[in-house]
Amino acid sequence: AMHLAEVGLICLSVIVLATTFSGITDEHAIGKAFTEALPFTALLTVFFAVVAVIIDQHLFAPVIEFVLQASPHAQLSLFYLFNGLLSSISDNVFVGTVYI
Repeated sequence: AMHLAEVGLICLSVIVLATTFSGITDEHAIGKAFTEALPFTALLTVFFAVVAVIIDQHLFAPVIEFVLQASPHAQLSLFYLFNGLLSSISDNVFVGTVYI
């Protein structure tokens, strides 16, 4: 995969271009949009932090290795099954973290 720029840089560029072409020059008008988006941004930050911990500690690696050791015919169905299981676990960790 080709990596050209960080996601934050792309988003910031989109914001700058959108405000430039729409003619908005008042900083207070732009600030309201950021204030309304702060709770969602905080939730995304927590979610990505949880996912980063899961990836860094290789918590799902044994399950992935188990699926890859299965026969090629069974791998697809096992990937769907364990993907749902691991997704529910990571989502519950995220919800628990938000409540804490």
